[in-house]
Amino acid sequence: MVASMLALIWPCLVQAGNTYTLNADFDKGNLKGVNHDAPGINQLQISLDKPPLVDPYLWVANYAQDTVTKIDTRTGRQVAIYDSVLAKNWDGSIPPVPAPRSGCNSPSRTTVDAAGNAFVANRGFCTNGSVTIPSVTKFGGPGQCVDRNGNGKIDTSQDADSNGLINISNPAEYLGQADECILWTRTYAAPGDHGRSVAVDADQNLWLGGYATSKLHKLSNKTGELLQIIDPNKETGLYFPRIYGIAIGPGGFIYTSDINYGAIQRIDPNAPEGTRVKVLYSPVATYGIAVDKHGIVWLGNWSYYRNGGVVRVDFNAGAGTVNVMPVPSTVDCSGGTRGIAVDGEGDIWAACYLNNRLLRFNSAGTFLGSYPTAAGTLGVAIANDNTIWTANQNSNTVTRVHPGVSIQSYPAGGHPYSYWDMTGFQHRHFTMREGDWTVVQDGGKPGTTWGYLHWNLEPQGSTPAGTSIRMFARAADDLAALESQEFVEVSNHTLFSGMSGRHLQVKALLRTTLPTVSPVLSDVTILPKVCWKDVTVNLPEDSPTDQKIGILQHKAVLLKSGEVLSIGGTNPFTTRLYHPVTGWSTTKHTDPPWYNWDTRRKHTATVLLDGDILVAGGLNGESDATARVYDADGTREWTSTGNMNQGRTQHTATLLPDSGRVLVVGGNINDPDDFSDNGTSTATAELYNPAGTWTPTGSLVTARRHHTATLLPDGRVLVTGGYGSGKVPLASAEVYNPATGLWTAVGDMSAARVEHTATLLPDGRVLVAGGSTTDIVGGSSTDIFDWRTNTWAPAGSMKQPRARHAAVLLKTGMVLVTGGYNDYTPIQDSVELYNPVTGLWYPTCSMNYPRERHTMTVLDTGDVLVISGDSKVRQGSAELLSP
Repeated sequence: MVASMLALIWPCLVQAGNTYTLNADFDKGNLKGVNHDAPGINQLQISLDKPPLVDPYLWVANYAQDTVTKIDTRTGRQVAIYDSVLAKNWDGSIPPVPAPRSGCNSPSRTTVDAAGNAFVANRGFCTNGSVTIPSVTKFGGPGQCVDRNGNGKIDTSQDADSNGLINISNPAEYLGQADECILWTRTYAAPGDHGRSVAVDADQNLWLGGYATSKLHKLSNKTGELLQIIDPNKETGLYFPRIYGIAIGPGGFIYTSDINYGAIQRIDPNAPEGTRVKVLYSPVATYGIAVDKHGIVWLGNWSYYRNGGVVRVDFNAGAGTVNVMPVPSTVDCSGGTRGIAVDGEGDIWAACYLNNRLLRFNSAGTFLGSYPTAAGTLGVAIANDNTIWTANQNSNTVTRVHPGVSIQSYPAGGHPYSYWDMTGFQHRHFTMREGDWTVVQDGGKPGTTWGYLHWNLEPQGSTPAGTSIRMFARAADDLAALESQEFVEVSNHTLFSGMSGRHLQVKALLRTTLPTVSPVLSDVTILPKVCWKDVTVNLPEDSPTDQKIGILQHKAVLLKSGEVLSIGGTNPFTTRLYHPVTGWSTTKHTDPPWYNWDTRRKHTATVLLDGDILVAGGLNGESDATARVYDADGTREWTSTGNMNQGRTQHTATLLPDSGRVLVVGGNINDPDDFSDNGTSTATAELYNPAGTWTPTGSLVTARRHHTATLLPDGRVLVTGGYGSGKVPLASAEVYNPATGLWTAVGDMSAARVEHTATLLPDGRVLVAGGSTTDIVGGSSTDIFDWRTNTWAPAGSMKQPRARHAAVLLKTGMVLVTGGYNDYTPIQDSVELYNPVTGLWYPTCSMNYPRERHTMTVLDTGDVLVISGDSKVRQGSAELLSP
């Protein structure tokens, strides 16, 4: 019978599926670049032992044509060609750049961020040498382009005839300024301050160098807004360094090359001004630049010295070291290495411009060999499959080198002049490492308003220095429509507004700037917005003068009809009825179907097996022994039933589902009819038979009043805390066995408690929360009772200390706690949720009004009705929660 009763109570309950903390939970989402492998089980960390995924595209700048060509590194086929500037941005702004395809923008350096967006730095001069203005343009990567014209698709360049080439004369293949994957163009420096370098930092912001001024400009990835300018020459007092290339390595350090004087700079953008720059000098001019995972800087040797070779710089070795690593034979290279890159194994690849060969060095700088490429070998990039690509200026090609397998060249548009991170491989491997986890949460109904994300509440979660965890979300009613929505970043424990839809997609982005350190995501909880609706309208008045006062010390029960009956309280009218559709009854309570014949508070109200309501005891001038039964399904009238054997207030009444009897326990037998909670506790207990009779049963081990009573899954009843003799709160608990009629002590809670709550969890355990002790009014500690072992264990503390609060189990499996009072704050409007799976508490939206000594009732819809209680803001109110 007990099992079937519990099945009726929880037909739709699931363990809180919106909390993710175990391996199986995280596996409900999509893991990309993260893992929960041992020893880091039941948590997510970046897969630092595996190569990161890089989008399979090579972005090549065509400087004479003012275009950028996108090439598929899996096939060598052209995917798209874009203008290198927008004459008019989509936001209406007009960047002061030369006309597109005029030959006066001169795109050269390209780089790719972690999302696959590409950027091209336009140097800012014409093919005839006349000076214009440097600029940078952003191109959308996978899923990043924007449907500007609202036609339901992305209008962009494509290989319409599938021949592997983009024909710029064919409007089906080349869209020019109408291309929706060209996102924006921004200028950032004065005319003549040529833009010869671009890189993306770990925060995904851009850094661009001005060649004439050697200033560094930091721009927003999203908008192109100028965020910061660093002037290294001003800080060092030097005037001659010229920034020709930029690389960003582990720890966020920015490194620059210098084609004129060999000045190699390391810049810490987060350090105080005047301390940010360290300079080392190379005996040769340097060209391209890359940084490996150890922070070693590798540069192209733009000279004949040591047959070109590469320059190795270690800023971490004492005062720093600079070494030119030679090429043994002029057959491999006779000088003039330009672009340079580091692969996933740590080998160094450099473009020998004079010999049209690709050079290979190991991580120590030892020459390993060379490979033939096409004419004008200039830039080097690493693809996702660890093959090496070169951009060949003089032959208008790119070459794919797969060592020991094949070497193949492909058309790359006119004048391919790129030699930086054309695939994003350097960024993904050495600037930062990241991974993400995405999951879709079903809110269950269209228009669900989402409210909170909580993460890393468990102690295993961490974000060491140099790492970060960021959360993003988007919502839609149609699951398929999620992809068209933009992710919005959300903060931990903070309400995010304006996001609604049945389906919420959450993305956790884990990032590190250190090669061996990862952040840890231990848990994620997704919560809808807790919407509180004021339903006070037509709440029957609580005094003859129609002046609303607090409805205190009443009881509220859910009827089989789905209505809520509120009974008694500190007022002369004693019943109120709430209908989920029509609201409060406007029938006067003096009408016979609604009137309870007498005024009472501190009583009990219990739903019997047949749906009728038993009201027992309470304060009616004195501790009352009378009882009444309300016919909820039939006449809706109150009738007298047998009196209890002893008058009592502040007692408990629990339905025993196996027999249909009601167990009434303890209470105050000498209530002084005030709010002092003084009186005399009793240990007596008695059983109500639905036939209308009362029978004494075994007495409590400890007399108590103002306690809690909870039906356990095996049919026993757990009683906790309350006042013992006088006004001394109790920590003790005991269990009643209906089969024997006897009570058994089951050990103490972690603290004495009165005015606390006890809530039965889906797995049968009991959560006891808050309450007052002899020293404190309102505590935050909680305990959990395990009915299988009859033992107590401390649980996580609430976010707010509270007593005189209310708690209910939601149909999601979470426990909702509202309001209350403590020694430190006035009456509270705060609300929090407890997750039995993780043992964690989460703050959520506050109620409309602060209140204590109120009631909460879970409706059949899952909504929660809160009725009155004492409030310093609004008395006699009611509100409805829609979780």
